[in-house]
Amino acid sequence: MHRTLVILGSLCGLVGYGFCEKYGGGQGIAEDPYLIASVEHLVGFGNTPDDYDAHFLLVNDLDMVGTVYTGAVIAPDLDKRERGPQGRKFNGVFDGGGHKISNFTVENRSIHYLALFGFAGKNAVIKNLHLVDASVHGGDTASCLIGGLEGTIENCSVTGKLSGTYCIGGMVSFLDNASVKHSTCKVVISSSAGRKLYIAGGLVAFSQYGKIDHCIAECSINTDGNVLDMGGGLIGFNHGTIANSYCDQVSIVAKAGGKDVGAFCGHNAGSIRNCLAFEFQVQCKGERIGGLVGGNSSLIAMSVAEGQVVGMSGIGGITGKNTGYIIDCYSNVTSAALEHVGGFAGVNTYGILGSYSIGKAVGVAEKAGGFVGQNTGLIDLSFWDAEKSRIDFDVAAVPKRTSELKRKSTFKYWGNGVWLIDEDSDYPRLAWENTPGVIIEDEPVEYGGGSGTADDPYLIYDANSLTMIGAYPQDFEKHFKLMADIDMQGVEFKGICYGFGFGGVFDGNGHVIRNYVVNNDLPCSGLFTVIPHTGVVKNVIVEGFQVSGSRFVGGLCGKNDGLIQRCRVAGSMEARHLV
Repeated sequence: MHRTLVILGSLCGLVGYGFCEKYGGGQGIAEDPYLIASVEHLVGFGNTPDDYDAHFLLVNDLDMVGTVYTGAVIAPDLDKRERGPQGRKFNGVFDGGGHKISNFTVENRSIHYLALFGFAGKNAVIKNLHLVDASVHGGDTASCLIGGLEGTIENCSVTGKLSGTYCIGGMVSFLDNASVKHSTCKVVISSSAGRKLYIAGGLVAFSQYGKIDHCIAECSINTDGNVLDMGGGLIGFNHGTIANSYCDQVSIVAKAGGKDVGAFCGHNAGSIRNCLAFEFQVQCKGERIGGLVGGNSSLIAMSVAEGQVVGMSGIGGITGKNTGYIIDCYSNVTSAALEHVGGFAGVNTYGILGSYSIGKAVGVAEKAGGFVGQNTGLIDLSFWDAEKSRIDFDVAAVPKRTSELKRKSTFKYWGNGVWLIDEDSDYPRLAWENTPGVIIEDEPVEYGGGSGTADDPYLIYDANSLTMIGAYPQDFEKHFKLMADIDMQGVEFKGICYGFGFGGVFDGNGHVIRNYVVNNDLPCSGLFTVIPHTGVVKNVIVEGFQVSGSRFVGGLCGKNDGLIQRCRVAGSMEARHLV
């Protein structure tokens, strides 16, 4: 009898997650999630891939002190030799319940996706979880919370320290068509001894079509004498969308060199809107170093930078080098470099619109620009404070006295609803900053009717209305409909949204636009200069045109990242580089 009791006791211990109550209770469904009440439950969950689609709720604070893990606790990468994560992804829901997990430590420089969760699939949700004093030391793709994410993180926070060589992110290493929202991160990141640090961010290292919204990062990155490429206080490389997020107290030091380094983002190939970096210090002995973004090849809008940035070449308050679009931004940054340094941008080869700088720029080998150091693109409706900065030189922007920059009359054509001004008391501020003042407004453009919405598009009947599209930035993303054939013979025309992207919807309605002539030195030339990813042009017939430009030239558009449908072209084009 005694022997039988021993066998039954052992059986219950071995299959405690089977025949006995699983974890701390629950059934693993939304209405009755599995309860995680101890570190043993958490590790048991990680060792049970069959439960990776289930629902979990953390019901206690956990302290993982005393154990150094060698791989992700949940959904680890099982084969580093294969590209991408190998093994089953977590695709369930993990609700932290507002609790914290403290002192998680993992070290392994030969394993990828090193984090608490190795990889989370598109159905995964991790929320209300707070990771405190994490310590992660890896090689490639390391983070505190999740190595790779295809799902959602919401209302989470992380504090800790990390080191590695590639794709090192405070909360997430690789964001793949996933989202992080209402989350915060405070981390210290360093490079592995003797190794270059490539793509590092305080919140996320790399975003591919990801979404970051209402997030905050406080970050220190120090490469310990190694090179840093693509480093940012919030994100290293962005090819997604970021909105309503900010960085505070960011410190980045890369004395051995590097490129594409910014207090907020290292390199932006997506969109950044309504974002802020302030009280930062960035020092990198390299190029494309910016207060907000190191290098921008896409869109920055309605964003702010306030701090200090020092580098070698291509150094600016908002960006070190702009090859995309920057609209409705301002900087109050002290910038210093050997060459190509400006208060707002170090180098501009594309478009900057409706922006200003009030910071100071210092050049050693060549004179600094009040707004931009070197310009081969288009800068319009943009200013710098020549009085405050004590800089009397710029190659493109317009100098203004401090008092002029505090008057509404200075900012004609800025009336797109995103700026407000407390006249004679303060510079223009973005409306989302909620500072005192009144909205800057312009008289609406008179087209042939409509209100610019999908249901009531602006109506275009003649050449004059067509050339007015994009004259006011507030119309860049509106809806338009062509109501008649238009002959542009003899009409002065530089292209719709000249120098900037048309991100709205233009329906040609089967009509013809003919005989327009576009001849400029911009990188992109066409009926539309550029169609970004939000833009749609459809049902347009163009013929008899002559388009010439410096590089990207097309009859309908110079560069298309959006959608073109059911269009037909016939005309001539000429370019020095690409047609």
